[in-house]
Amino acid sequence: MAKSRRMTVHFYRVNMPQGHEFQTLLNTVFGFSAAERSIEVGGVPYRLESLTMDSRYCEGEMVRLREDYHPGKYRMDAQGATDLGLAEDELIGEETAFIYDTSLNILGLQKVHGGVAAGAFAGYFRRFIPTAADAFGLEVVLSADPVRQMTQLREVKTFEVEVAAVPTDVFHGMDTMKALARTQAESGATRVTLSLGMGRTRGGAIERNFVDGLLSNLLRVFAEEEHGKNAIKKLKVGGPTGEDLEVPIIDLLSHRLVHYQRYEWDDRYVPYTMRRPLVKWAYEARENELRTAYGPRANL
Repeated sequence: MAKSRRMTVHFYRVNMPQGHEFQTLLNTVFGFSAAERSIEVGGVPYRLESLTMDSRYCEGEMVRLREDYHPGKYRMDAQGATDLGLAEDELIGEETAFIYDTSLNILGLQKVHGGVAAGAFAGYFRRFIPTAADAFGLEVVLSADPVRQMTQLREVKTFEVEVAAVPTDVFHGMDTMKALARTQAESGATRVTLSLGMGRTRGGAIERNFVDGLLSNLLRVFAEEEHGKNAIKKLKVGGPTGEDLEVPIIDLLSHRLVHYQRYEWDDRYVPYTMRRPLVKWAYEARENELRTAYGPRANL
């Protein structure tokens, strides 16, 4: 009997080194042998397992391979575990499906507990970029409302980011945030806040390029870093206020775009042939919102 299930899909913008395209990188990596595609990220082996490409979409699957440990089998009505009975050359694979839209530069990634997280996904493909690999990364995609508000925001008057206790290397290449994290560590505080503002200064505004660059980096940390979701507790931007003008504070962290795709399936193992269309349906369900937020006019 088929059971009702739910797939979760997160969305990311893909940052590539200048002059490179992600679809080309995908195609290059998949051209290697299975052994050459199996590489370690953080001491754990991963592999690009499947890839199908057309004029717009790249659809595929990543797998996290378990070499040294796998769980045992249990029964509800009996105590004790039995071995799964794998052969010497067999591994457990935690599978994660994805879709990449070349027209919008948006990646949809299935969220799987124990599977391939965004940070591992990014770390894997960095290994195949010979130069400027640090330029490759994933940024969390926001829903259309905050992106629209940021696009319409002509002046930034306030900027606030709150950071919890995390290692400073989480903020790779971000001197401002590293200094903030060091302040937190040295003071013993559980959280520390960077708050920038212009008060009622006429004609003054926080440098927009600084804000946009820092936001982009923070959304990348939020997507990729193991500690990222715990590191950044608050991320807010505000515009001018006055008697005739009132731009609300934009709370960016509360607007991450996520899609939950319902489906029916009667087996505990859901193969890629089933998950592939599910990820695409999830993407298509959000396509209009993604195009509105991240089409040619969007700039966040």
